[in-house]
Amino acid sequence: MSNPTTIFSEFVSEIQFSDLSSNLIDIAKIPILDGFANMMAGSTQEVSGLVSQYVNSLGGNNQSTVIGHNYQTSTFLAAFINGVSGHCLDYEIQGHPAT
Repeated sequence: MSNPTTIFSEFVSEIQFSDLSSNLIDIAKIPILDGFANMMAGSTQEVSGLVSQYVNSLGGNNQSTVIGHNYQTSTFLAAFINGVSGHCLDYEIQGHPAT
């Protein structure tokens, strides 16, 4: 018996871009671009720089980009620093409730 996480993971891994409606694509553009803009703006902040120095000192295997900084690291560490950058200015993604 599959659990909800497995069912959702299989759905996400099998979906194709062509399966998405043009309306859904248009709706998704705003939060995706807004989230990216938050990460770019946040990457210039002192806290992002400090966390970035720490993450960079840990090394990693160049799997994923650290947005706004000139290096790559493991996916886990890139997600961490990109998340810090995306939230350090206390902006929220357009249309999404505050976290």
